[in-house]
Formats: sequence, structure tokens, C-alpha cells
Amino acid sequence: MKSILIILILLQSALCWGADTDNFDESIDVLSGQYVSGGHLIYDCIDQHWVCAMKDNHTICEQKRAEELQQGKHLLSCVSAEIFQSYKECKPRQLALVKSGVRPRNCLHPSERQRLIGFQ
Repeated sequence: MKSILIILILLQSALCWGADTDNFDESIDVLSGQYVSGGHLIYDCIDQHWVCAMKDNHTICEQKRAEELQQGKHLLSCVSAEIFQSYKECKPRQLALVKSGVRPRNCLHPSERQRLIGFQ
């Protein structure tokens, strides 16, 4: 009886672990309190991660970044990167960037980047 229970638990774990992400609906799937999935690749400089988000998130990022550049902030909040037609097209690029460990230098104000050349 115990062995059957263990086998059932293992099967359930395997099913959950191998869940299919192809059914991910970008129009309704919320990635976090800050992002909804979509075809716009963004790097969140504060939380240090890549995200495929919706157009509104991309627009907010660009507006926020423009304000921060004007204010002369050293660390900017985000970098709007590439634009794809959908989440499914954006996802492989996001995964490749995560796997490679690439972090954009654009998270720093241009004057700050210039000051730090050779010190990183």
C-alpha cells in the first residue's frame, strides 16, 4: 500500500515538473505584480532579470528611463531591448540571454559607465 502511494506521488511530481508551457496565454498570464507577458524584451536592472512583457510594460520602462536619465540617476531601472510579435517569439531570446548571463551595461547612466571604464 505504501509503495503504491509513493508511486502515485512520484507520478504527480513528474507531471507537475514537466508541465507544458505552450499553453501559456500571453494576453492573460501575469508574470509578477509588475509584468504581464508579451513580446517586448526588457531587462529589469533593479531585480536583475530579463522578461518578455507586454507593450504597456515596455512603454512604462522607456518613460521611466527617460525621466531617470534627465534626473541624472546612476542606476537606471530598466532597459527596453528587443520587440517581437508575441511571447512565443520573445521567449527563446530571453532564455538565451539568461543562459549566457548577459547583463546590459545600459543599466548605468552614460556618464557613470564612462567613469567606470576599466574598473569592472
